[in-house]
Amino acid sequence: MEQSELSELIRIGLVMALFPLVLGMGLLYMWRERKLQHEERRLMIEKGLTPPPAPVQWPQVKQRENELRFEERRLMIEKGLLKPDDYGGEKRRRDGLHGGVLWFCLGLGLGITYYLLPETSGGRGFFALASPALAMFGLACVINYGLSRTRL
Repeated sequence: MEQSELSELIRIGLVMALFPLVLGMGLLYMWRERKLQHEERRLMIEKGLTPPPAPVQWPQVKQRENELRFEERRLMIEKGLLKPDDYGGEKRRRDGLHGGVLWFCLGLGLGITYYLLPETSGGRGFFALASPALAMFGLACVINYGLSRTRL
């Protein structure tokens, strides 16, 4: 082997050895930080103190948004500003149109990819099955959007 090939192999070996080490250290740090947060909250509860709210992470943010939205809806119903079942219909319709167009375009993109791939490619079967399924799902969402307009 030549000197350049040997140095390239050493470089690749170092990267392959350091990547799991760095990844493991990052995971260990996150696990330790989480454990310390739980321990701090447990000690505060044992002492009778009210702990601060838990750190916000994505599922909790979405859950809190839903709680606030439903609380707002409940207050508006109590005040008589809206009927119980006329909340959010138009938003759901718009979401259906948005999702339908997105899935339809994704199906078309996969179909174009199917035709651009060479016939010897191994992933062609996936594109042949996925593209019409996604395009039809998107088309169904768009049709549902059009039909639901008269009901709202």
